[in-house]
Amino acid sequence: MSDEDLKRSREYGDSFRKYLIAATTGGIGILFATAGSFADNNVDPRWIVWPVSFFVFTLLLIGVALLMGEHRSLLRKADPNAQAKLPRWKMGITWNLVPLFTFVVGVIASVVALIHVDFEPKCVTFEYSFSECTVSIPEVAERDAGTASCKRPNSRRQ
Repeated sequence: MSDEDLKRSREYGDSFRKYLIAATTGGIGILFATAGSFADNNVDPRWIVWPVSFFVFTLLLIGVALLMGEHRSLLRKADPNAQAKLPRWKMGITWNLVPLFTFVVGVIASVVALIHVDFEPKCVTFEYSFSECTVSIPEVAERDAGTASCKRPNSRRQ
């Protein structure tokens, strides 16, 4: 591989890692924004834990890829033929494909988690007659806790 080919390969790898970093951080931001908007509908935001974990792991692997690239550059500086002597798993393409794979897994985990989000309202409304005007709300809540019913404003999921 000539010096020009090696330089072009490193530029492609750098631009690929920049794109992957932008897409991964964007995925994290979209997940948090979506979870925040679902919080208005009383949806528990814990559904984003696994997808965000995959995206954070992807960022960690991109950091490892950058360190491996620096290591390969230092080896090439000392020995121009060092790239050919490296094991296959230390090659640059491997450390670009592994973060890409975890990014794709993170996207799939995000879609699966979003599909399984429970949009059922987590509300409790107590029905009582207005003739009990002297009874306070906490007393009614304690008394009717076993027979509470939740009214759904949107009955799309039945």
